[in-house]
Amino acid sequence: MAFKNWDYFVSAEEKTDIKCRVCNKKLTGVYKNGQTEMYGEKVDHWEYKCSESSKAWHDRVYALKQEAERTVSNRLRQIILEEAEEERQNGICL
Repeated sequence: MAFKNWDYFVSAEEKTDIKCRVCNKKLTGVYKNGQTEMYGEKVDHWEYKCSESSKAWHDRVYALKQEAERTVSNRLRQIILEEAEEERQNGICL
């Protein structure tokens, strides 16, 4: 069992090296003992979330990175990713 998103990850095993795809910070994990139901069964698992995900700058970087994935233009993708990196650097410095 594994579920991966930009700033959220669920795994049956404990992980130590998962990073946020938005800001590249290490995700923090919490063990959930049978608190989630999957396929009709209660499942023990680890949930990992980025500690920055509730911040406005993180949302902006997330939106920019999604836009970069959607575009078919390599030039436009590069410009968008450069802007996302500037936002990320500014957000981390806050």
